[in-house]
Amino acid sequence: MFTTRIHQRSAWTGIRILCLGLLLFCCGLHTACGPQDIIRNPQNPSAPGAENKTEVRPDPQDTVNRVLAALQADDTRSLLKDIYPLSLEKYGEGQIVERNAKIHQDLGIEEIRYDKLAPTEEATDTGQLFYSAEVHLRGKYGDISGPVLLSFIWHPAAQAWQLEWTPSLILPGLKATGEVQVETLPAQRGEIFDRAGWPLAINRTVAQVSLVPRDFDQAQIPVVNDLLGLTPGTIEAKLAQSWVQEDSLVPIGLLPDMQRIDYKVFRSLGLTWTERPSRYYPFKQATAQLIGYVGQPSAEDYNNPDLPDLSEEDLVGKTGLEAIYDKVLRGKPGIRVYISGQYEKSLYEQPAQDGQDLKLTIDALAQRDLYERVQGEHLVLSGLDPETGQILVLLSSPSYDPNDFVLGISQEAYNALAQNPAQPLSPAFAGATSPGSTQKLATAIIALRSGQWGLHDKMYIEGKEWQPDDSWGNYYVTRFRALDQEFDLAEALVYSDNIFFARLATSLGPDIFNAGMHQLGLGQRLTQDYPFAVSQISNHGDLGPEEGLLLADSAYGQGEVLYTPIHLAEIYASLVNGGRLLPVSLILPSEAVDTSAQPVGVQVLEEEEIKILQEALRRVVTDQYPKQMSRANIELAGKSGTAELGLDEQGEQMINSWFVGYDQKQPCIVMAQTYYQAQKDEDPYRSHALFADYMSQLAGDKGYQIPPVKQETIHDLQQIPAFHYYEAAEEEDAEEEEKP
Repeated sequence: MFTTRIHQRSAWTGIRILCLGLLLFCCGLHTACGPQDIIRNPQNPSAPGAENKTEVRPDPQDTVNRVLAALQADDTRSLLKDIYPLSLEKYGEGQIVERNAKIHQDLGIEEIRYDKLAPTEEATDTGQLFYSAEVHLRGKYGDISGPVLLSFIWHPAAQAWQLEWTPSLILPGLKATGEVQVETLPAQRGEIFDRAGWPLAINRTVAQVSLVPRDFDQAQIPVVNDLLGLTPGTIEAKLAQSWVQEDSLVPIGLLPDMQRIDYKVFRSLGLTWTERPSRYYPFKQATAQLIGYVGQPSAEDYNNPDLPDLSEEDLVGKTGLEAIYDKVLRGKPGIRVYISGQYEKSLYEQPAQDGQDLKLTIDALAQRDLYERVQGEHLVLSGLDPETGQILVLLSSPSYDPNDFVLGISQEAYNALAQNPAQPLSPAFAGATSPGSTQKLATAIIALRSGQWGLHDKMYIEGKEWQPDDSWGNYYVTRFRALDQEFDLAEALVYSDNIFFARLATSLGPDIFNAGMHQLGLGQRLTQDYPFAVSQISNHGDLGPEEGLLLADSAYGQGEVLYTPIHLAEIYASLVNGGRLLPVSLILPSEAVDTSAQPVGVQVLEEEEIKILQEALRRVVTDQYPKQMSRANIELAGKSGTAELGLDEQGEQMINSWFVGYDQKQPCIVMAQTYYQAQKDEDPYRSHALFADYMSQLAGDKGYQIPPVKQETIHDLQQIPAFHYYEAAEEEDAEEEEKP
């Protein structure tokens, strides 16, 4: 019995000891872990320590202010001491400091601002506080804004409020696994149209064809050359580039027609392809120097501050209007900043601003027809609407196909163009050159406006040469025909008498001549919408009183006087539009181009003067060039000119032949022709006949009609006559090559 009680007492004692041990363990657990459990489960009233409401906690505002200051200063390293341990353990410095720094650096964050900070309804005595706020981040891509929730937890051991850090404090909505992506939204390049809506430069998609050397059988190079239209040696040169490795993806060419891709054939040859934006010029050679072409950005383009955010797929204007109006046409790419992954979220988006279209005053169909007629010649044609000053024709021959540059011209083909002495790559119509006798109409206008010479005043001239006195030494002004007779202005124009105009300008003096030339636009920019060269009186500006010889030569178009062809067309247009010198324009008014700064037209001729001068220019054709320039359907009037330049490679005097004229029956267009290297022709008047031929062709049976300006534009290439012509011509050439 005693033993039994002892054993029972021992058992109960053991139970008591075990219970006491468990109680002490729980008390220790409460001491070590109780506050965290309370904080993580603030709404659980049975949690250990939940009834301890006597603990005094400091005001959290100091901590909140310090955290906000660090966040707004983007100083996450100083923030570490205020971050709750579990957050620090979960994310570590890799997320809190390093990831934050990289993302903000990539986005170019310059300023962080927290607004509208306010506590939520949770009570302070739960051990956790929440603050709502709006965060604003200003960076190089734009402003990123969004709501954010700041959580502060009471840490008993540290006796401090601490921040429960999450990745959303880097960017609103960011998670631990989300990636921040910056996507460029490409802008559609504006297109170029003529006055009637015909497309001169339009967008299209091409295939960028590439290969990986290890997957390509070089024995198939001839097959690929034929498939892509590549010249022999192109692929070999691409593969020989220093950066190319066996596993490199090497672009070898562009295929303009996506429908020509035969998937099975391409794959069997080891070729891959991707779509990329490109450009197409339907009128090809006819408008090449005017429109120009685009290309991939060069190293210089990437360093150009006016061309920000360029990518490899961007197109940049290289020449012509494509380059002059590149900023207008290219538009502005957009940007999208977003969080990718499972929790994708857009943070910022700025839509792309598509480039603006250009509509030209050009009559593209007339220009195409003219080019077809004169291709192969070395000349410039510049045509003007005399009633409006709008340019209708600007072409140079020989020319080139700008599509070759877009698709990738071979070095051999480029060298042939660049080394051609006729300079087909240059817009010769934009340059200024010696006008020869076409200047004589300008001198006549200056004399009439001066009031010192009248329509019917006459000058007697004899002999073939003249000088005012022996101060000129052995230099004399000479004339083509030695007609000893009296000349008035009209007769002097008909016979193109150099001595008459030299003496006339000498009698007026340099001041009147200079002022008259300025009134006709010399020394001034011709138009605001295209960079034509500035026509000049001399290489140094105005003529001085001691420059009598240069004044005499300038009066009949030699000396140092220079004109652009379209400037001469502008002056001759005054004979058709009532005596007005109208401002010249190439771009039709639109939101894209401000044409408000164009100069105002001036009156340079009166009605009687116009009548007499018109008759004189008609007689130039009927009396001087009846065989070369008479055509049944037109009545040409105009003035020829011979500009004597330096010596050619054979030591022969180089001559440019001019003709500026119009059809008096229907004077809708005034045309200026500059015909180069005329000394090489056996027939000295061949250029005059050529002028008459294409003006007759342009007029047709009903006379030339200027197409009205249309708002709608044409994108269907099958509607473009020029497209059919050139494609047909290329097919015929191919057929000829195949013939034995």
